[in-house]
Amino acid sequence: MKKTEVLPIPPAFEDYYGFNEVKRKKMKSLPLSSMELNSHSQALYSILLKPVMKSSPAWKSMHDNIQQLAECFRTYKVHLQHQAAMQDEYRNLDHPVRTVAENATVEHMSRATYGVKDKYKLLNNDVVAAGILKPVLFDESKHLNECFQNPVQRYRFLQDMQLSVPIDVFRFCPGGSFITIVAVVQVTENRSDAEMLTQAARLITAMKPELKEFHTLAQKRAFREKLSRVTTVLPSIADLIYKELTVDAATAAHPETRQRLRLIFLGEEGLLTDLRHLNAGRPTATFDVFFDKLAALVDEVTATDERRHNVGHLSQWISLNELISQAKEKCPENTPIPSASLVRLQFAPRNPYVHSALNFTSRIQVQYKIQRRQLRVQHPDDHYCAALFKYLKNKAVELGDKALLFCCDDKAKIPFGDPGIAVSTGVRGKKTIAPTTTTLVAADHDMTKGSLTPSVVLQVDIPDQAEHSFVQGKVTTIVNDSVFQQSTPFRHAAVLAKLIRENNPDSTLVMKYTDGGTDHRNTLESVKCASICLFKELNLDMLVMARCAPGHSWTNPAERIMSILNLGLQNCALERRHVMRRQR
Repeated sequence: MKKTEVLPIPPAFEDYYGFNEVKRKKMKSLPLSSMELNSHSQALYSILLKPVMKSSPAWKSMHDNIQQLAECFRTYKVHLQHQAAMQDEYRNLDHPVRTVAENATVEHMSRATYGVKDKYKLLNNDVVAAGILKPVLFDESKHLNECFQNPVQRYRFLQDMQLSVPIDVFRFCPGGSFITIVAVVQVTENRSDAEMLTQAARLITAMKPELKEFHTLAQKRAFREKLSRVTTVLPSIADLIYKELTVDAATAAHPETRQRLRLIFLGEEGLLTDLRHLNAGRPTATFDVFFDKLAALVDEVTATDERRHNVGHLSQWISLNELISQAKEKCPENTPIPSASLVRLQFAPRNPYVHSALNFTSRIQVQYKIQRRQLRVQHPDDHYCAALFKYLKNKAVELGDKALLFCCDDKAKIPFGDPGIAVSTGVRGKKTIAPTTTTLVAADHDMTKGSLTPSVVLQVDIPDQAEHSFVQGKVTTIVNDSVFQQSTPFRHAAVLAKLIRENNPDSTLVMKYTDGGTDHRNTLESVKCASICLFKELNLDMLVMARCAPGHSWTNPAERIMSILNLGLQNCALERRHVMRRQR
């Protein structure tokens, strides 16, 4: 099926948008395959069989639109299958799809009668200097004072070209995104038709090394198979040899590496230097003391595991720098310390069967392990809530040191298990370092009978301008038992009152920014009563309260503290301490 036979999308569906829009979710749009298009078209055809589709003029119009959409899916599916079959056929050919012998064209142009135009003078000088039957490849950067701005200028330049001598213009396009290659040859006047054909064939044969062709995968595969029977070479070197021996126009996969190999291929070995002798730590034992202490540190952590079942409930090292710092403390003074990248290469690889595993020495039996992320949602009032937060910051800047600005938020409940049953905290998001002989595991989250709720209060250091940072200040974290110390509006008000009395007892202007939870939502009666109690208890002159839009708690500056809490909670498990009861 030709591309022109593919039916367009009906106009009724072109202006339809908003449903499951991937751009709003910050996701990549996934193209439809031919199988998915066929499935959608079959589903639309099944809808067309419903009796209601022709029950009224409105349904009849909908029937026609759905039928056009189904035909659009079906024809495009056939077009994709045809293109895939054609590409498979091209890849399996033992010769280029477009060859110079079959696809090159020749056009004769007589000499200019009234002189050569200025734009052709550079090209005319090269053609005349080359002589008769000597081809000159047209080059924009060489034969033009200014390169073409669009294909229209290039077309008109070549279409109207006339030089001071009669010429033959050869054109060949290898395909793909390559621009058509143009060669200009000076010829003699008053040639016969037989001489024109003979000279054209000879010139095409002579110019063949300059006219690139796209070789198929089957040709390259056959060359690599033959080369593998003789010797073993890297794929990059095999591709270089193939491109040097052929006129393949394919773009190099790694241009920088290809250029270096080409210099070596041409014998320019003096341009390349082996710099490995400059690495003093590579052939000597400069860092052996450090690596011995590091290996002992890892063995110590592994050996002191109480369970002795290769199970760990806590990551010992949060980052690579922390691991290096702990090992450095155990080393004697003036011990050479390697870089973080060199220490990383001493780890055990995640997959020992891949080629990249050759870069790791496995001297230190640790490796990176575990975790993920979240998604933001949309709300129709997010713009107004963002403007409200902007006004709140401007008011705080206006009041300056006279006001206190608090940002409050509760972290998600952190489960803990019964004695002897360590339950995962459920915090994920970053790999941590653990010995290769251990596995970070914990009991499932549904085995819990209790949980903790950390409450975060950020007292913001109000800046001089509203555009500056509002995430600097003093942070207070209160850990509550979710059973006996529930997160209620009155509890939050009591905590806030205690903080103000202890740190700023003379302040009478308080501003508070929270999310939209049931314990912070300003429209709830319980939150209103708690706010009135706070206002009267502290004898305030003004209490300003604002909240973010539903699903937009990430705009709350207190949310920045959660990432710090996650560092201490990720990849670990919690359990209650066993308390012995007295026997009566």
